[in-house]
Amino acid sequence: MNNLDRFSLPFLGMKNGVHTYDFNVGDDFFKEFDHSPIESGSFTIKINFDKQTNVSEMDLHIDGFVKAVCDRCLTDINLPVNGDYHLYVKVSNENEDEADEVIYLKENSVRLYLGQVIYEYICLSLPLSNAYDCETEIPRPCDDTVLNKLNHTHEREAHIDNSNENDIWKNLKNMMSKN
Repeated sequence: MNNLDRFSLPFLGMKNGVHTYDFNVGDDFFKEFDHSPIESGSFTIKINFDKQTNVSEMDLHIDGFVKAVCDRCLTDINLPVNGDYHLYVKVSNENEDEADEVIYLKENSVRLYLGQVIYEYICLSLPLSNAYDCETEIPRPCDDTVLNKLNHTHEREAHIDNSNENDIWKNLKNMMSKN
C-alpha cells in the first residue's frame, strides 16, 4: 500500500451531499515527494466535499506549521502556514484539457486520491519569507544577539548614508554659489 493512499476519499458509492474529512500530515508525508521544499512540519487538512452527479465541489482548509530557519534572526522556528482552496471534481471518461482548479475522475473510479493535491496546496501556502510576528510567543524564539547586531549595523549604515547626502548637498551648494 502506498503511504499516500490514506489521503483519499471513497468516491464510488458516496451519496450526493456534503461530506467532511480531516487529514493530518506530518514528516512522513513530505518524505514521499522528491526534492520537497518541506522537510518537517505538521498540518491539519479539513476537506468539505459536496458530491454531485457530474461536477462536485471541494473546499480545502490547510492549517499548520513548517520547521524553518528565520530569515531575520537565523533561529529555528515553527513557521505558521495556512490556506484555503476551492476545487471542482468532474466525472468524465473523455480526455479533456486539464485546468488548475479541476480534477478529472474516470466514471467508475473507486477513490479520489488527494495526496498530490494536498502536497501542492501546502507548498503554495508557504510564505515567501521565513519570518512571522513572534512577539506574542512565550518564550519568544528570536535570537536577540543577531537582531541587535543587525540593528546596530543598520543604524551605522543609515548614519553613513546621511553624512554622504550632506556632503553631496554641500558640494551642490558650493557649485551653485560659484555661478
